[in-house]
Amino acid sequence: MIRMRGYVSLIALALLIPNAFAARGQGSFTEQRIRFARGSNSASMRGEVSRAKAILYRVGAKRGQSMTVQLEGDAKTKFDLSGPKDSSGQSMASGETEWSGKLPDDGDYKILVFTEDRTNAPFTLTVTIQ
Repeated sequence: MIRMRGYVSLIALALLIPNAFAARGQGSFTEQRIRFARGSNSASMRGEVSRAKAILYRVGAKRGQSMTVQLEGDAKTKFDLSGPKDSSGQSMASGETEWSGKLPDDGDYKILVFTEDRTNAPFTLTVTIQ
């Protein structure tokens, strides 16, 4: 029963992220896992997004840890943040460039980086977990 519930949650999540992205008038997205170097609690990723292509980052964390997410890029480049249990379509942060807070659950947190720009928008995303 627990295994089935996990599959149902995974399917619901897989359906929600593309729907949230489509609601923004966006095209497709790629996924990447954030991994910290040994002994480090922070990682920075560089990339490019456009109106037609976003990037979904996943980072594992534990309940009670503090996480900071910072996005550097042009004014139209933002991120949405959702937690492991955000199956209702609500997110922890929406359309932000900075977020910091204590994490409520164990699991993968999802950071969707997107832009309203039609051209490629370079960015640097920094995630710190303590």
